[in-house]
Parts: sequence; C-alpha cells; structure tokens
Amino acid sequence: MKIRHTIMAGCLLMMGLASCEMKEEILGNKNNSDEMGVLNLSVMVDAKNNDIVTKAGGTEDDGTQDGGEITVPAVSAKGYEVEISDSEGLYKTVTYDPENTAVELPVGDYTIYAHAPGEPKETEAYYGGRTALKVVKDEPADADVTCKMMNTKIQLTFTTEMQASFKSWDITVTAGNKNKSIKYDGKNFVEQPDAFFWMLDEGTKEIRIAFVGTNTEGETVRDTRVITKPAAAEDSDWLGGDVLRIDLKPGVSDPDNPSGVLGIEISAEMKWDSVEDSVDAPVEEDPTEPEPPVSGDDAPTITGDCIGKELTHVKGSGNVIPVDVKMNVPGKIKDVRVRISTDDPLFKSMLEDLNGNNLVTGGTLINNETLGNLFPLPEKDQTEYSFSLSSELSGMLENFIGTHEFFLSIEDQAGKSANASFKVTVKEAQAQ
Repeated sequence: MKIRHTIMAGCLLMMGLASCEMKEEILGNKNNSDEMGVLNLSVMVDAKNNDIVTKAGGTEDDGTQDGGEITVPAVSAKGYEVEISDSEGLYKTVTYDPENTAVELPVGDYTIYAHAPGEPKETEAYYGGRTALKVVKDEPADADVTCKMMNTKIQLTFTTEMQASFKSWDITVTAGNKNKSIKYDGKNFVEQPDAFFWMLDEGTKEIRIAFVGTNTEGETVRDTRVITKPAAAEDSDWLGGDVLRIDLKPGVSDPDNPSGVLGIEISAEMKWDSVEDSVDAPVEEDPTEPEPPVSGDDAPTITGDCIGKELTHVKGSGNVIPVDVKMNVPGKIKDVRVRISTDDPLFKSMLEDLNGNNLVTGGTLINNETLGNLFPLPEKDQTEYSFSLSSELSGMLENFIGTHEFFLSIEDQAGKSANASFKVTVKEAQAQ
C-alpha cells in the first residue's frame, strides 16, 4: 500500500477517534463512571544538574562559588504542560498553575507526566517528570511531580593559550545522530562558548570530538577523541541529566621545532544525578578516526531559495510547494536526515508513525524506502543531492492549516556537517 493511502487512512482513523473523544468529553462519561475525585497537582523543578561542579566545590558557570556552597538558579514550573493518562491513553492535558492545582477526574489509576512547554531546544535545558497515582471517590489525591533535566548538557571551554597557539579551528562534537560544529576564525575569541543540550537516542555510549586547527605557523593540527562515562556511573549510556564539560588546551610545544604547536590536549569531567562533585570522564584516541579531508574548505553546504524562508501555500490550491534544495558534499555523503515540526496536532500524530519512522524526532533518508514516497532518496558516497517534496507529500500537506518547519542535516564521511531549515505555512483560501 502506498504511504499516501496509509496516511489518508490514518487521517480518517484519527478524525474518527477525535470525534469520539470529543463526544465523550461533552457527555462526561469517558471512563463510564459517575464517581469523581480530585487531583491536587504539585510540580517542582530540580535544576541542580544544570551545571558542572568542580572538585573544589564551586560552580563553573550558572551558579556561584562561595566557600563550597552551590547556588543553583531557580526554575519555575508555572506554565508546564501536565499530561494525565489513564489505561486508555492520554485523558487530559492541563497547564500547571501553582495558584490553581485542583483537577477533577473520574476515579481510577493515572500516570502524570509534567514537562516544560514546547519541544526540547538545543539552547536550553528541558525538564520533565512522571508519577503514578490512584484517584478515589470524594478524596483528594496528591500528585507530586519532580521534573529533572531530560537532555544532556555539553559545555566546551578553551584556555587563553589556545588563542595564542592557533589562528583558527573547527571542532565537531558528535553523539549518535547529533552533531555540532564550533568554529574560531581568529576573531572574537570566547573561552567558554554557549553550552548545548541534546536529547540523545537510547544506547548512546560515546561522544566524539574532532579538532582541526591551524597553528601560528600555518600548519594543520588534527585530533579526534572519544569520551565515555566513568566506570563509577550507574549507566554507561549518556542520559538526560548528564552534564559534560570538555576542556581544550594546546599540546606541549617543542622549542626545537619551528612549526609551532603540533598537538592538542583534551580532557573532560562530568556529573550525573547521584553525584555531588564532578568526576573525570575517560578521553581516548578514536580508533575509527576517518582519513582527513584534503582541505578545511570542503565542508558540506545546503543552498536553495527556500532556505531560511517561509513559503505560503493556500489550502486546496493544488499547486506544488516549490521546494528545491541543493546539497554539495565534497567529502561524500554519509547521512541525510529530516525532521519536521508542526502546529497541527493531526499532522504531527501522522508524522510520529510513518510505517515505523518518526519525522517529529527525525529520520534518515539513506536506504529508507518508506520515506522515498515523500522525498527523493540520497545515496551514500554521492557528492551532490537534491531535496524536494514529492507530489504525494505536497498534496497531503496542503490539507493541514498551520506552520510546518522542515529541518535538514547532512553529514559527510569525515564527520563534517551542515544544517538548514525552511517553513511551509498553509492558509485558508480567502473568501471571494
């Protein structure tokens, strides 16, 4: 069955389910029970892990150091989304207000999931927490939910000697399907760039850091390291709440060598939920380091008239959405991924289950025959790729009013990457 037919069938099913749920909410008998109880919500945010703590007992960035006392910025749970689920699935979603915490529910067993509003962002910590409870007739049930950081925080720091030893550098941090490039071009040196926060896939055990720099004598310095969690950690996977700091400084220079610094030193320390102080994290040479690229100017690029723009489309117009994106990959394609964010709940639910693919969290296009009905598929080792929306996807998309943002990423065989995005906004046709 073509995916378009599958999606349209899913559409009809979801509409039917939504209609039934609306009817049940109007009648007030979803749980087939007239017995009601009251749920008292209490949502707190535990932000203590949103920082690296030194062995001396002070914080490195967000907190303060005062005789070893740690001051952690307070995070309010007001405005958090609270999803209340019963045995049948999601029953109700409310917005947390500490001044109005009572929620009336039919008696029964529930799971409460509270989390920060919106989707996780790379620029900030994302908090969430769960608890289970039973609602009984005419008795208040207290739901105390503690939200902890659900993503992994990574912070890079540089010594001032780095600026004196290198004219420029390009650092790529990779974990699972996540990657980020941090560049320095000889201007505006920053000892501590902004931290970034990743929601990592289950089973991610290694974080790689690849350094390519030009020293003061114009020589190229390369190094790639693998960072794993300490043996003392309860879990070898990188998890939500883990906080990693990666420190970089130039290697020891040889006074008899006129070529400048020819190495880099990389160390790391981390903390996790059950430790108070940071712990050294193992940093090893990467045994699978790829062959270096020919030059520093061959990183992938993503271009197109739609990149960084918002395309407006009229519902039911039948016009093809004009998306034409070119990817130039001198280092040969390793992976191309697509992620879609939408404010239409029905379209979102469909994207979350496309025959085993979840485009809300992102999916690869390499050898993905299912997504081949939506986008042209790239192949590994190609040096060029053209991305567009198929007629099936374009025709389906015009039925969903709202804004749909496409996030594209490409990685080459050397670990270099590029990212880009564009928006498609579908509006109702104006009345004549």
